[in-house]
Amino acid sequence: MAEVEWMSVDPDNFDSKSVSAREGRCTWHGEANPGELCAGTPVAGVRAAGGRWLACERAVAQIAERYGVPHPEL
Repeated sequence: MAEVEWMSVDPDNFDSKSVSAREGRCTWHGEANPGELCAGTPVAGVRAAGGRWLACERAVAQIAERYGVPHPEL
C-alpha cells in the first residue's frame, strides 16, 4: 500500500508558494493529473504521489481507490 496521509484543507498544511495554498482549489486534478483542471471544492488535503494536494470529493474517491486506503472522515 502506498503511503497516504489525509489532512485538513488548512492552508498552513501547504507551502505558501504552492497552488494549493495560493488558489485553494482542487490540485489533485490538474497538478497530480496534468491537463485536468477541477472546479470542485476541496474537502480534504492529502500527502501522496510525492506531494501535498487539495482534493475534491471526486479526487478523494479516486485516491482511496488508487491507493487502497479508507476515505478520510470529513
